[in-house]
Amino acid sequence: GAGPLDLLSREELLTDTSNSSSSTGEEGDLAALLPDLSGRLLINSVFHMGAERLQQMLFSDSPFLQGFLQQRKFTDVTLSPWSSDSKCHQRRVLTYTIPISNQLGPKSASVVETQTLFRRGPQAGGCVVDSEVLTQGIPYQDYFYTAHRYCILGLARNKARLRVSSEIRYRKQPWSLVKSLIEKNSWSGIEDYFHHLDRELAKAEKLSLEEGGKDTRGLLSGLRRRKRPLS
Repeated sequence: GAGPLDLLSREELLTDTSNSSSSTGEEGDLAALLPDLSGRLLINSVFHMGAERLQQMLFSDSPFLQGFLQQRKFTDVTLSPWSSDSKCHQRRVLTYTIPISNQLGPKSASVVETQTLFRRGPQAGGCVVDSEVLTQGIPYQDYFYTAHRYCILGLARNKARLRVSSEIRYRKQPWSLVKSLIEKNSWSGIEDYFHHLDRELAKAEKLSLEEGGKDTRGLLSGLRRRKRPLS
């Protein structure tokens, strides 16, 4: 059956007039229309897995996500289900506790992350998820939160691009010394998180390619014997 992320009904699907014959296949896609956030582009990778698969790994209670959060030593993780009040636009809240390596102050902090998913429909081959992360119990928590935009673009049946951009947003303007502390600590944590995520996705991709390869090895050797060019 259709999962909560298959956001368009059949009627809407039939009347979707998005230009599917565009030259690149990326034009007209929601993920191509929404720009990166102004801060930093932290992931811009193509994976040999479909957009649906990538979306399921990152935005459901998947074994991949569970394993990744365990590696990050996140605890008390709760994921609310995606709300489905609107067909192209869903929301969920995650809460978890993160370890803090700073010698001074608390050893952990609680985090509330709100994710909003936008999607033009199953045919669009991808989605955009905007995430806002509030960390509680850290110095200057009232001043800022971090925002992240995940764009998943389907490039082919088993190929998708993931772009993740992030920025620090201020609720009130801190004085310059405080601001530089916030920037330094936040960016080092954000970059570490997303570079780690990129590496783990690459490992998962390699594993699934190896598993897939076992199934097709006989077929490929048969093709090679006939000297047929593999397109």
